[in-house]
Amino acid sequence: MFKRYLVSQNVLLKQKRLRSCYLDVRISENAPMSYRIHRRVYHVRSPLTLWHIDGHHKFDKYGFIIHGAIDGYSRLIPYISLEDNDNSETVAGLFEKSVEEWGYPASVRSDLGGENVLVAYFMIKVRGVNRNSFRTGKSVHNQRVERLWKDAIERCTITFMEMFQEMQTDGLLDVDSEMDLLCLHMVAYDVIQRSLQAFKNAWNCHPIRTEQHKSPMELYISGLNQLMEDEEQGKFEGQVTELIQVKIIGSFSTVLSNFVFL
Repeated sequence: MFKRYLVSQNVLLKQKRLRSCYLDVRISENAPMSYRIHRRVYHVRSPLTLWHIDGHHKFDKYGFIIHGAIDGYSRLIPYISLEDNDNSETVAGLFEKSVEEWGYPASVRSDLGGENVLVAYFMIKVRGVNRNSFRTGKSVHNQRVERLWKDAIERCTITFMEMFQEMQTDGLLDVDSEMDLLCLHMVAYDVIQRSLQAFKNAWNCHPIRTEQHKSPMELYISGLNQLMEDEEQGKFEGQVTELIQVKIIGSFSTVLSNFVFL
């Protein structure tokens, strides 16, 4: 993944040199979430079949929350973003921007957090009821996005987490002080956001060993092409497939305009 990130930045290094540099700066064995997670068998039909969305709350005490989504089939990251709130409008805005770029999924899975209520309302409204348009459950069952947080910590956010903890230890940061948190946001927000976007770009281009070294982007494109071929051959006759997009049944903003909070 580091190699693909460097390629995306037009930096070319030999594998031997890249490995040597990585070993010099690699994360210690005692880093958070460094233990191995045993994978379960996972299968969905194609890209856009199921998206997993979630919020990462390790930075809560600093006033930061990371929202992210991942396509279950290809492992492509439609969005990952640092925000200063956990509001449903924020999640809905991120979801709307990402589906304009990647397409609308047939189904979305999340935990039971209230920040996902607008996305849930939209999915059920436009994709229909009684077909798992929006699924909820325990975080341990939202395995794709939970695995994403592990990689995001190891490759992106752990540096900032350790920095903030050290600042607290040295008395340079008081998390109970609104002024301290305001200054922290002004200094660190853009830096962390750029780091997350760099992680996203590298992730979407990195080869996956268990998928014949294809990247999430390659899997996403080839999966949609295969789905189109199968549909043209009549394999899904009478079925609503992932290729049916929301522009046929209404826009995001139009649907949400009818939503009323209780």
